[in-house]
This record gives sequence, C-alpha cells and structure tokens, in this order.
Amino acid sequence: MRKIYIILTVIMLSSNYLCSVFAQQTPVFADYNYNTLLINPAHAGFYSNTDITLTNRGYLNQFEGSPRNIGLVFNSPLKSEKVGLGAGFISDEIGVTRTTNLFASYAYKLIFDHNYNRARWWSYNPNVLSFGITAGALLFNENLQELGIQNDPNFENNINTTIPTIGIGILYNRERIYIGFSAQNVLGTSLASGDDVAIETPYYAYMGYRFFATRFQEVMIKPNVLLKYVSGAPLQLYISFLKHI
Repeated sequence: MRKIYIILTVIMLSSNYLCSVFAQQTPVFADYNYNTLLINPAHAGFYSNTDITLTNRGYLNQFEGSPRNIGLVFNSPLKSEKVGLGAGFISDEIGVTRTTNLFASYAYKLIFDHNYNRARWWSYNPNVLSFGITAGALLFNENLQELGIQNDPNFENNINTTIPTIGIGILYNRERIYIGFSAQNVLGTSLASGDDVAIETPYYAYMGYRFFATRFQEVMIKPNVLLKYVSGAPLQLYISFLKHI
C-alpha cells in the first residue's frame, strides 16, 4: 500500500503571504514551493507517493477584515507511473471579498529515470517531463452592502459569481534543476454566471536549483524564482531560498 505523507503547513505571519494586492486577482500562496500543484497541474502525481497538504493563514487571529486563506490539496500518482491526479479547494478572504477555488488536475509524465519507483527520499527528484490540465470552478463573492456606502450604484448589490476554469501547465525536472510554465485559467470570465466580475488569466513561469551545502548531502539549499504576469498589472517577481535538513 502506498505510503501517505501528510504535510501540515500553518502560516501565521503576514510576511509569508506572497501576493501583491490588485483588484480581482487570484492569490499566490507562500507555500507554493511545497505544493506547486496550486499553480501548475503538471505537478499532479509528480512523486511516486501520495501527498495531502493542508495550509492555513489568518483563521487564528482576531483582527476583523484581515486576510485569511485555507486550502486542502490531494496529489497522487495512479497505478500507471505516467499518470497523476490531484484535487482540492482553496478559500481566500480579505475584507468583504471571498474567493473559493475548487479544482481537479490531471498530468501525463514522460519519465527518463529508470528507477522512478524507488523510495522517495527528500533529496531525490526524478527526471521527468510532465504535461498537465486542470478544471474546476471559482466562486467569487463580494458583500458590498456591508461597506455601508450610500448613493453609489456600484455598491448597491452584492456580487455572487461562479466562474468555470480550465488551466494548463508543463514541467521539466532533472535532478537538481526544474522549470515550469502554466496558465491558471485560459477561459478568463467568458463562461462566468454574471458579467459583474473581470478576472484576468494569470501566467506563471518559475525555476529553481538544488545544491547541497555539506559534503555528505545533509543540508540541501534550493534557491528559486517565480514570475507572475496578469494583463493590466505589473509583472510580479517572487524569490525565495529554502533549506532542507
């Protein structure tokens, strides 16, 4: 029976939330390094084990209107090592705005590692080219009436819209280096249940490199960079350095 790894990531500090604020954009979570399926469906079934990832930020504080987000993601390969599946939900709340994303992902992998099914050690990364697609729905809600703004037609009614989503992605990983590209929602809001929301398609490009800081490979350092582009917004750059012991 496949061993299940459960990763519990609790994000408490606002500095850990890497999302610049622009109107009606999808959020980026600080833990995307540990759960890249959030931004790229090509990561579905990337490893030979099953992952269940729970993320949380903000639900333990008492500050009204502060950013809050929570997510639960399942990621697993099938019996065929070349196919992976993922699914989950992400809920993000700030002020009177809440977005909930429900999705399922599928990936097909071209594996160049002859021993892919060996035990997953923290330092092992397979040689893989993966193609992914994801489908789901984005539930967008704005309780504008809670703001109490009078005599302005833009704030007279709350907004409740369901947006069908389809995303695509590609990932190449070889031992110490990886690079990926994805478009999270190629449909935009063309199939939205209402015309009062304009959410642009986010595009991601990212890469990273793994190297060992000690002779006996006890400590691994992983510098990485993520670019996010959304039409009408400045290009966003995220740089981080991870250490695994």
